[in-house]
Amino acid sequence: MKKFVSGLIIGVMLSITIVYAAVSLTAIESLYSITFFGARVTLGRPAVTINGEYYIPAKQACDALGISFNVNDSAKTLEFGPKPTSQSSISNPAELNKPLTISYSDFIDTYTAEVTVKNVVRGDEAWKMLLAENKFNSPAPEGHEYILAKINFKLLDIPDGKALDLNNTLFNLVSTEGRVYDTTIGVVTPEPKLESDLYKGSSNEGWAVFIVGVDDMNPKIAFGRSYDGTGGIWFKAYK
Repeated sequence: MKKFVSGLIIGVMLSITIVYAAVSLTAIESLYSITFFGARVTLGRPAVTINGEYYIPAKQACDALGISFNVNDSAKTLEFGPKPTSQSSISNPAELNKPLTISYSDFIDTYTAEVTVKNVVRGDEAWKMLLAENKFNSPAPEGHEYILAKINFKLLDIPDGKALDLNNTLFNLVSTEGRVYDTTIGVVTPEPKLESDLYKGSSNEGWAVFIVGVDDMNPKIAFGRSYDGTGGIWFKAYK
């Protein structure tokens, strides 16, 4: 992955016409589509060819790959690196009812959202709520119990009139020691559910469900992590 990104960044450019050593080089728009790791992406400008080499916009490519791009004019440097996350982290999760804003980008989606974890219920109380919603819900595995988190999600911006498929699986529960719990599948959550197709400016508030170890007292909820686990926004899953 790192070798792929390095090779890609070497080839990205912002210009359409270049003059170098008194020779004018003309960029020709390419009709080829672009995929990153098998997923098709749409960038702000098309790919172009210059002397048979392909070039794509640096900023949009970095956004799609989840890395930062900065033009440092004083140092005359193009800077590439991880996207900074200062609002919260695995070691400094946000308190309940504290909204955090994230600008997220991957191979499929690019959007800005405001996320708030408003309430957390776990153990017997969470199990009673799940049974009341659906009597066929299964008990948590031995040594584990359920956590229900009331999450408010506001989609602040998304390009091209797209809709975001918001659901429980976009959030991860991470243990006190830093282990990512498996995604909870097949459990019917109480109403209102954290499940909706959202367009720009809309929001959804509902319950998400996780399974946690009974002795794990300080788990965290993560949203928007990069493929390697970095970044994202983090919330306490405890009171």
